[in-house]
Amino acid sequence: MAGQQREVRWTRWRRPVVAGLCLLTLSSAFPSGAGAAPVPPGAVVADSFDRPDSPGLGQADTGQNWMVFSGSPVVSSSAAEAPGPGYTLAVVDSGITAGRAMITIVAPTPEFWLVVRDTDTSNYWRFGRWQGQAYQLQQVINNALGSPVITMMTTLNPAGGDRLSCTFDPSGLACAVNGTTVVTTADPFNVDGRLVGLAAFGNEPARFDDLLVTNPAPVCIPSPTPAATHGSAFGVDASILGASLVDQSGLVATAAPAGPASQFRKGLAVLVPGLVSATVQGTASTSSLNPSTSSASATVGNLSLLAGAVTATTVRAASSSTASPAASSFSGAGTTIESLRVNGAAVTAIAGTDISVKLLGVTVAELSVLDQSGATAATADARRASHSSTALRLVLVKPVLGFPAGTEITVAAARTDATSPTIVCA
Repeated sequence: MAGQQREVRWTRWRRPVVAGLCLLTLSSAFPSGAGAAPVPPGAVVADSFDRPDSPGLGQADTGQNWMVFSGSPVVSSSAAEAPGPGYTLAVVDSGITAGRAMITIVAPTPEFWLVVRDTDTSNYWRFGRWQGQAYQLQQVINNALGSPVITMMTTLNPAGGDRLSCTFDPSGLACAVNGTTVVTTADPFNVDGRLVGLAAFGNEPARFDDLLVTNPAPVCIPSPTPAATHGSAFGVDASILGASLVDQSGLVATAAPAGPASQFRKGLAVLVPGLVSATVQGTASTSSLNPSTSSASATVGNLSLLAGAVTATTVRAASSSTASPAASSFSGAGTTIESLRVNGAAVTAIAGTDISVKLLGVTVAELSVLDQSGATAATADARRASHSSTALRLVLVKPVLGFPAGTEITVAAARTDATSPTIVCA
């Protein structure tokens, strides 16, 4: 497996053979320092690494000997350092099979890990970074990557000072960064593993601090609220007092998990003589989960309303909504109107503006431009986001060209929403 080193580097320290396995044990030759931090209440394993620099990890503050399965980790400047090159794997025996392990990554590198449920040099779980990517959970079986069923709750990129944690019990694993759950699994592999520790790979030194294992662990599970997203968009809609003239031309709609996941349409001509002439150049919508994300857009070209009283070369509406256990957000970026002209005069499209449309000097319609609204919400069981974007809406206030007051035209509209369950810990 890429990132694995199976050889143990032997040194002048003693080398016991345990159950046929060569294992490097750093014992009381390098004990925890006199300046070690007090052990937190309830800690099963605690190691602050606040001891003199040494060519090994020595003992945790709680007395367990560090065991090095691969590499040559050291204590340097009050932190554990995996100097590289190659793969470093070091663990301590927590004595428990249900609990919570935590460690701080001081200096992240392209590959670093919190190791849990380890039984030997070749079988364990690890949570961290792989090949410079975002945080993830990996199962290592006989020094090869397994293929467990996992659930990604959110995507987070590593930063110095991140606090990694994994809770483990017979029901599975849940791993988090700074308190935000990233991934869970119910896979029972190595459920009896008691070893916890750290691992890293590469030429850059990875630095860790403040290992802590507690028991019992809080149980963190998703709330019963299901994850869901929806998106929709259309090009042109026109109605007279509720009766449809043009029914949401180019309509697309998506949803997750019910589907469809994506839709796209283009090249639709719209013509109601005297009222609206346009081409729906394209509408699109996508919806997905993990995290819950939806986006939608509609683009209309060659627009003419009320026999040329309102024109634009391009009208576009865009909307997106995202929700995860950690946060929710929305955006209408990309909603634009190009070359808008009203009553023959160029008009700068400003969001939320209402413009009077006149014929023969009389106001016959009100034009609303770049109308957007959005909201986020966080409750005990879910995070939600929603957004809507309408590029143009014209409403007749007087009868004109054979169309009664109340006739309404909408040009380029997009709507999205997203829901994600929160993680409940008890």
